Amino acid sequence: MLAWIAEKFKARDSGYRTPDESVDRDQLLANVTLYWFTRSGESSAQFYYEAQHSTVEPAMFAPVPTGWAVFDTHPLMRRVMNPTGAMAHWSEYAEGGHFPAMEQPALLAADIHTFFRSIP
Repeated sequence: MLAWIAEKFKARDSGYRTPDESVDRDQLLANVTLYWFTRSGESSAQFYYEAQHSTVEPAMFAPVPTGWAVFDTHPLMRRVMNPTGAMAHWSEYAEGGHFPAMEQPALLAADIHTFFRSIP
């Protein structure tokens, strides 16, 4: 479990930093501990596996305002996740990685505030 979560921190395009360089060690261990003791690592891994191997298009469009913030990801992510431009809010950031709440908390909080302020 630790190796899988640590890989999420390391497998990033921005310099291939080690987990210790990306986030506080205690935060990393707390994250891994939550997955381990709640036994949710398997379901999380299953989600990634199914998303990678599915031939079905994602059915995620809803009539409510939707906002996405993607961090340190491939530039084609928007074309895949928002092909029709239906999402009310879309932000892309060069830093943040797989766990932006731990790696770039101020950036994520500002984006969430921006999204909710835009809802009438």
